[in-house]
Formats: sequence, structure tokens, C-alpha cells
Amino acid sequence: MKKLLQSPAAVWLLGRIAAAYIRFVYATTRWERVGWEAADAARSSEKAGVLCFWHGRIAESAAVWRDRRWSKAVAKDVTILISSNRDGAVIASAMKPFSIDVVRGSAANKKKAAKQKGGVSAFRSLIKTLRAGKWAAITPDGPRGPRMRAQAGVAALAATTGAPVLPLGWSVTNGKLLGSWDRFLLPRPFGRGAVVFGPLIEPEPGKRSEEDIEALRLRIEQGLIAATQEADRLLGREPVEPDPALPAPEAAEPEFA
Repeated sequence: MKKLLQSPAAVWLLGRIAAAYIRFVYATTRWERVGWEAADAARSSEKAGVLCFWHGRIAESAAVWRDRRWSKAVAKDVTILISSNRDGAVIASAMKPFSIDVVRGSAANKKKAAKQKGGVSAFRSLIKTLRAGKWAAITPDGPRGPRMRAQAGVAALAATTGAPVLPLGWSVTNGKLLGSWDRFLLPRPFGRGAVVFGPLIEPEPGKRSEEDIEALRLRIEQGLIAATQEADRLLGREPVEPDPALPAPEAAEPEFA
């Protein structure tokens, strides 16, 4: 597989196959939606935002964003941050058919500064994207986890630009949880699905200290955990839990519209 992923042609083909499968699953799944009105209002706004979903729920997120059947607003252009590793190349290729731009790199993480792979450049690119009025998309626990634990990069991006963060969670009845670190949910066609948008998370103006970034990071993590687990519960699926190596966040459950 490593040799296969070294071939640009193979990466292109695998990405197109993945995109076709995502579309097929999305089209053949009966979706229930929660919080779509808030998401629609956010997408209608002239102010760009940051769309967030966990690494384990990448699969259908692009199709959700591009779905116009429920939305009064045309889905804004979005640029997604994808890791620089080989797996990321396939994911990046799969995003292209959805007209989603890609920035390769890792979210900024001060604790792992020596291991950044294009993180600073990617961070600057996303700042430019947001300031140009286009949305950004991030998996805050990618590319290597811990599972469902937001890294500081997404909070720093929101605080720097003033962009609100929109949590997205989805789940399906007909799907398999893989044994990967992120408990990747591989959806299958002809089942039921739930899409849950959490309440918009607005950064406080001028709040950019380390303590402020950490507080915002925790709010994003809490909101995204809640949206994803709510989607699982709506379908009777056992919710995926965050990596237990870190303490669970303490916060009241958000109310979903």
C-alpha cells in the first residue's frame, strides 16, 4: 500500500473512488437533520467561519456541506486542512470532486513544534482564506489524535481571525466502526443517518492569551463531542467516547435546535 500511495495516478484514482462512494452512500441514506437552521444562518452570513468535525467522521462531511436540498444558502467555498502524510493524499484527492480546496499540513501545536509538517504555512493559508471570506474546515484531532481531543490550532485560528466555529457531527445506522485510533466510522448505503450541527462558537474579541486560547479550545472540543455523540444517540448507536488518556471536559450539554 505504501508503494501504491507513492504513485500520483494511484492516489488520484483512489480519491475519485472514495468520492464516488461517499456520494453514493449519502444519496441512499435517509437523513435526519438537527441544527440545520443555525448552520444555514452561518452559511448565509458574509462572515466566514471554521467548520469542524472529528477525524473519524471525515467520510460524509464533504457531502453534508455541499448538500443544497435543505439549505436556503449556497454552500460557501471551503478550504480543508489535510495532513501531509500518504493517507492525507488520498483524502485530499477525494475532496476535489466536491469542489473543496485543500491545504496540506498539520494544525499548529506548540507542544509538538519539532514535528510540524507544513503547519505554519498551512495556518497562514487558512488565515488568508478566512480573511478572503471563504470558510475553512479542520479535523481538530487530526492527523494522529488523541481521538476527539481538539488541538490548539483550531482555537488559535478562530481567535486570530475572529471567525466563529461550527461543529458538525453525523452518524449512520448502517456503518462499521473501525479499530483505528480515531474509531473511523465507515458508512454503508441504504441506512438511516443523522446530521447534527452544534451551536456556533464565537471567539471573544481580543482574547488571544494562552489561557484564552485554551478556554476556546475546550469550548470547541466540548461542542464537537456533544454534536457527534448526539448524532450517534439519535440513531441508537453507542456514542464513541473521547480518548480516555485525557480528562473528560466538564460542561453542560448544548441545546440542539
